[in-house]
Amino acid sequence: MYSLEHKIPIIAFAEDRCFSLFEHPQVDSLHTVYHEPKAEIIPSVDQLLAGVEIQKLLNICSGPYRF
Repeated sequence: MYSLEHKIPIIAFAEDRCFSLFEHPQVDSLHTVYHEPKAEIIPSVDQLLAGVEIQKLLNICSGPYRF
């Protein structure tokens, strides 16, 4: 939820697929620069957790964010 509220992208990795809750240039750069699979957009956290077994999460944060 924090990701959506503050527009900080999180990428979920599951085998050879990537997922995100929304489109973002930094999410796209994982595909174009680092050759990861293109992230599939999943509109809710519940759908994401119910759909796949997540192996790792990547929180992409740039700037002076405070957690």
